[in-house]
Amino acid sequence: HAVDYEELCKMIPSIDKTYDWIILNSKFFPKGKPVGLQELSWLKTLNKCGKAILDSSANADILPDERLLDYFDVIFKRELLKDLDRYKISPATHRKLHVTMLSCPLVRAHLSRFNHAVTRRDPVLSGGREYIHDVSFIGTDNNPIRRSVLAELSQFSNGFYGGLYDRYTGKAIEWDGPRHPRLRRSQYIQVTVQSRINLALDGKGQFTFRHLDLWCLGAFMLSTSSIREIQLPGTAPEENVHYVSFKDKDELKEKVQYYLANEQERQKIAEAGKDLFKSIYDFSRHGQYIKDVLLRFKA
Repeated sequence: HAVDYEELCKMIPSIDKTYDWIILNSKFFPKGKPVGLQELSWLKTLNKCGKAILDSSANADILPDERLLDYFDVIFKRELLKDLDRYKISPATHRKLHVTMLSCPLVRAHLSRFNHAVTRRDPVLSGGREYIHDVSFIGTDNNPIRRSVLAELSQFSNGFYGGLYDRYTGKAIEWDGPRHPRLRRSQYIQVTVQSRINLALDGKGQFTFRHLDLWCLGAFMLSTSSIREIQLPGTAPEENVHYVSFKDKDELKEKVQYYLANEQERQKIAEAGKDLFKSIYDFSRHGQYIKDVLLRFKA
């Protein structure tokens, strides 16, 4: 069962006798109270209970301190780099690494307290897919890449819709480029499905909620090229099959112009992206994957 950090501390004496595994989410520690090596040293006293950590930080380039990772038998990381050698960690830590994935905000889930069944509700589209916008992006102002790309787009695309907003207030930010307040869920979905090209830009990390949103909605995705560097659980997304990417402003302009003129290619990639989402975003399948990782370690 799930507990907060304070409750966990009270349970420490009984954990080894009661549970097969303890899984710590790196984000569940109380704000303003850093939890480090000393605070987690009790993990070394567990002999029977397996120890796993979920690193849910957004940037795939960064792992927690390896001295901290040494406390754990299994390490789940929200999006791993494909090239694990870039982490500069020991072979032993390499072997502990397993990729997981962030949740899609557009898919709602309910866990029954009665039988623990998960009910899933995907977004229902209304109003059809009649295209209104050539290119769209509405998101938070959390990465300089976003300002750079939107400023460039506004120079050559009259059909761009969207802009940046403040992540805390939801209000449009003050700057010289495209600005737009946060949309309600239904409005966001409608803008997305009515856009020929939807941008997915680096945020706090290489892979964002928006990447999943676009696949979920079957919308054509033009992503920053950093998506090539990361791995996801299940079927690996392929460039020019499930998404298209760009590495600089020239390629951005070139691909926007090309895919605006080639609707059939756009549709084929958008549909393949939706099929990929159905494959990789499956609660039961992902739960079984997590379980299998833990069971393999205990075997």
